[in-house]
Parts: sequence; structure tokens; C-alpha cells
Amino acid sequence: MFKKDIDPRVRNKILGNLFIHHAISVIINFGWIFNDRRILRIYILFPILTLVHWVTNQNKCYLTQKLNYLCEYTDYQYFHDFSYFLNIKWMSPFYKCFVIAITLYKLFHR
Repeated sequence: MFKKDIDPRVRNKILGNLFIHHAISVIINFGWIFNDRRILRIYILFPILTLVHWVTNQNKCYLTQKLNYLCEYTDYQYFHDFSYFLNIKWMSPFYKCFVIAITLYKLFHR
């Protein structure tokens, strides 16, 4: 996975970046499942903030850019979360609208 001569500090930054990236991906994909309103309020911000971030950063993720820099990639490499490896195509616009609608329903219909 890593080159043998990689600096341990760089390796730890790469692993930390990957952990944070995967954690955010899991929150965005599964946060709507919870029924706790506090979690749902936090969850509803993630897709919105992610969209704003991508729009203001030329449709690229800062964490992916940082990872590419740490790994010394010369070309932009896309982040592959668990859905990529499982070949799940659930990040369609329909899915995004569906989970946001479910979250809003859970937040305001009680």
C-alpha cells in the first residue's frame, strides 16, 4: 500500500485524511437513517456544505486534493469510497433528493 521509504509522518497524514474522508462519506450516505433530531440536524448540513464546497473549489474536494498531494500524484485521482468498491450507484440526484426529503420529514413531522 505504501512505499517502504515513506516518512511515517506523511503516512499518518495519509491515513488520517482517508479516515476523515471515509467518515464524511458514511455520514452523508447513512446519516438520514438515524431518528435522533440532533444527529439529523447535523446530517442535513453535510450534503449542503459539500455541495457549496465543490462549487467554490472548481468541482474538486479539498481532502482529495490534499491526499493527491501527500501521495505525490501528478494527475487528479478521484476518491473511491465503499460504494465505488461495491459498485453501488446510489449517489444519483434522485437518491440525494430522496434522503434529504426523508431527513426533512423526520425533522419536522412529529
